[in-house]
Amino acid sequence: MTQTNTPQGPAAIFQMLNAAQVSAILCSAIDLKLFANLTGCSETADAVAKKISCPARTTRILLDALGVVGLVSKSGDKYQLSQLAEEHLVPGKQMYVGDMSGILGHPNMWNGLSHLTEAVRSGGSVMQEHAETPSYSFWTAFAQSSGSMAMGASERARPATGPLSV
Repeated sequence: MTQTNTPQGPAAIFQMLNAAQVSAILCSAIDLKLFANLTGCSETADAVAKKISCPARTTRILLDALGVVGLVSKSGDKYQLSQLAEEHLVPGKQMYVGDMSGILGHPNMWNGLSHLTEAVRSGGSVMQEHAETPSYSFWTAFAQSSGSMAMGASERARPATGPLSV
């Protein structure tokens, strides 16, 4: 039998119910460019707050929340990025995935999810604007946010496939 770190029993259910909060925390930190401003250094909440132009109190709350989910660590009064955040949430890094927040954290996505029960009951989308609506605004955000993922994937695949020839 394989051992996993996946919570079992009620803890697993609570983790699922808490997922939206974790997503909101992560998306806010990405939107505020917190990871870019904390990369490679150890800073106080006040210093980070100045860098991201936010009040120190709410920046500290966000940093502490990021600590709970393992994206920053705190030593004394200074915060620094975890290895996971440093590798995947700092723009410009080869394995950056933060742009996906523009898709998975898009207001249309959140709004649609808030009406999921109603959509299931009615047999389809209850949103006035949805994926099949002509000129659906989400597709612009999707294109803008997925580009870095496509570039990153192509760069990672290049050593395996060799240079492209035409």
